[in-house]
Amino acid sequence: MKYRPEVDGLRAVAVLPVILYHAGSEVFSGGFVGVDVFFVISGYLITGLLLEDMDGGRFSLWRFYERRARRILPALIAVILPCLVLGWFVMLPDPYENLGQSVVATLVFGNNLLVYLTSGYWGPVGEFRPLLHTWSLGVEEQFYVVAPLVLFAVWRVARGYLLQTVLLLWGISLARNLSLTWTDWDYAFLMIDTRAWQLLTGAAVLLAERRGWLAGNGWLACAGLVAIGVSVFGFSVDVPYPGYAALLPTLGAAAVIGFSGAGSPIGRLLSLAPLVGIGLISYSLYLWHQPVFAFTRILSHTEPPLMLLVALLGPVFVLAWLSWRFVETPFRDRSRVPVPILWRTLGGASVLLLGVGLATYQFKGFPARMVDLARFEPADVYRAYNTRIFGYRVHEFEDNNRPDVLVIGNSQARDFINILIEGGYGDSADIVYRDDYFLCDPDRQSAETADLLRRADGVIFVTYWLTEACWDRVAASGLPERPGILFVGPKVFGYNLNVFGRVPPQDRPQARVEVLPETVDWNDWLRTKIPEPIYLDILRSFSKDGKTLPVFDANGTFLSGDRTHVTRAGAVFMAGPLLDTPQWRRFRDAVGWLPD
Repeated sequence: MKYRPEVDGLRAVAVLPVILYHAGSEVFSGGFVGVDVFFVISGYLITGLLLEDMDGGRFSLWRFYERRARRILPALIAVILPCLVLGWFVMLPDPYENLGQSVVATLVFGNNLLVYLTSGYWGPVGEFRPLLHTWSLGVEEQFYVVAPLVLFAVWRVARGYLLQTVLLLWGISLARNLSLTWTDWDYAFLMIDTRAWQLLTGAAVLLAERRGWLAGNGWLACAGLVAIGVSVFGFSVDVPYPGYAALLPTLGAAAVIGFSGAGSPIGRLLSLAPLVGIGLISYSLYLWHQPVFAFTRILSHTEPPLMLLVALLGPVFVLAWLSWRFVETPFRDRSRVPVPILWRTLGGASVLLLGVGLATYQFKGFPARMVDLARFEPADVYRAYNTRIFGYRVHEFEDNNRPDVLVIGNSQARDFINILIEGGYGDSADIVYRDDYFLCDPDRQSAETADLLRRADGVIFVTYWLTEACWDRVAASGLPERPGILFVGPKVFGYNLNVFGRVPPQDRPQARVEVLPETVDWNDWLRTKIPEPIYLDILRSFSKDGKTLPVFDANGTFLSGDRTHVTRAGAVFMAGPLLDTPQWRRFRDAVGWLPD
């Protein structure tokens, strides 16, 4: 394909907003759309390369994947290795275990699936995940697995219907995107079937270009660039995305590529040397920025100021240029890195990193690095301790003489059940856990759980989703006056617990972390709404003003492994004060719930 410097300039337009969005800039609140622009560019270039090889009788699936490996793997490996090394020293077991998972998923180009199954792209822990951003590589590589096969098959059998085939697949993928954005936001954002239409947009531009249907048009190219800009500066996490909104940056990128010839104003703008230079190193820029930002946050007690993260753009650019100059460029040159050396080098490095990633996952992030396991098993400091409570998610109370207690909420409710169990209340009541009843959203209230609520002797709501209007409805319903009702407040162990891994053992019992201000404010608001006798305030049970929480127990064991959920040591530690509060005793007596 003929080299188009304006396409490299468009890469710069795509990568810079993504970086500034991940830095936390509110100005670039829609910077995540830069990935959409990358998808369009990739679809355009890959389709062009494939058709060029097919038309020239040079198409080889093996050769195609070799070029993809040369383009993607060397720089990716160069980023993964330091992440694993640095993570060993500064990450708590649970996030380090997730890093191991991410390494494996990234190397097999499935990190989009892992992100979907764990925190999602928008989750609060995402900013601490050094390899979160490689989800997009997963989408692209999954496309590269299928696209050559489909394209070659259609090219051989019905060459004149290539564009029609692309448009048919485009419509199917877009329909999936539009439907799932409203029902499963994370899936729509992360998966190949809901994102393929954006890569196919680039393919369609290439095919239309080959048919001579596109000519330079300064106005349309300018409109495309404006559409991207509107998306970058006008969108935010509050916009259902991808959905219809993704059409704006996607079609904008298509218009820029399709109508910005080298002589057009937009073509000349995007061909400026600084933009082309950034575009040339954009892949390495994209790879390096998230680890730099993530580890900066991991090493910080409080959220790093935006200016610090912006200042880190300097080192990010240096790392990206070094990666492009000494890793990307040599490996893309067959004369410098012949095929046998390529596969031995990349294969050996990939197998090594896969092994390390699997071991990190298998051994739960090697908790002995930071946690004394003399009293607990590795699973006790791992999220499996929280998820075991799903065993209590059943459909009926048992038919016995014990009190029937329903606990409603998300993972925080599972935490509270663990606290009850460690406090000696696990076997003297029939506990049922449900996560499908939403006080503020009647349309999502499970009829089965509503029936359990009516029949329960006691109901515990561990909730974050109360709003003022919702509480007014709850209060009017008479639920707060019903005997055996308890609301449990929020808990978050500050901004970041990774930094406490370096606290000397003798200083650990005194260590405290500042609760996030928004959590303190939320808790204080709940205190004004929910009557004091039925509101169990976790934060003020461990500090007078509710602004700090302890980090370790008396033996120096972490109370939380991820700043949100308790370890077994945390459940044991919290059980004493929480189960001795007037609110708990009132609830316990109303239900007739005696400790084991």
